[in-house]
Amino acid sequence: MGQFQIERKRIRAAYGHSFVGFQPSTEAIPDVPLFHGTNAQLWPMIQTYGLLPQKRHFVQLTTNFEYAEKIANAGKRRPLILQVMTTEAVAQGVRFFQTGTHV
Repeated sequence: MGQFQIERKRIRAAYGHSFVGFQPSTEAIPDVPLFHGTNAQLWPMIQTYGLLPQKRHFVQLTTNFEYAEKIANAGKRRPLILQVMTTEAVAQGVRFFQTGTHV
């Protein structure tokens, strides 16, 4: 499964970037490390508020370090790759959803 899904003869973004009414299909507890690629300039805000979805419905995480690195290096910015402490996050009530891909 790629970045898009076919459901009831419709194509939709598998990641639910900002699509109104998007509901992830599968809730899952991660058993592998998850990474988030971002801009190092955002680190002070992330330390204060945590990872936020901004204009999306969910924070995108990946099991693929190289993909997180690619996202972090997009544009001309200082890359930052974060590894999410999934066990602690689940213990604090954070819910994770599987898209069917590495995201």
